[in-house]
Amino acid sequence: MDIIETLLLMFGGFLIGYWFANYRLIARLLSNPDGVIKLLEKYKREDSAGESTDFNPLRVEQHASMIYLFNDKTNEFLAQGTTLQEALDLVNKRFPDMNFKGHLSKEQADALDIKV
Repeated sequence: MDIIETLLLMFGGFLIGYWFANYRLIARLLSNPDGVIKLLEKYKREDSAGESTDFNPLRVEQHASMIYLFNDKTNEFLAQGTTLQEALDLVNKRFPDMNFKGHLSKEQADALDIKV
């Protein structure tokens, strides 16, 4: 009987602690919503200081005079253009709600006539 009572007490303590923590969180949110929003934005900025997951990786390829853009994870074709800017503009038109991020080496930038 001692083990069952101990387990019931632990479970009861857990429930009371869980309820109390949620109550405090909701009370703080209701009393100071701007402070909670700022706190969440701070954590989001700190989170995005590293590699962000909000971006889709972009791969740039040049074949002859055309520049092709692909999603680097899925190999999905995104756009093509005669210049990198033209291809990027087409990607932004085609996918207005998505963010893309790509890396060019110095050699690729020189080949595409981009100043780095």
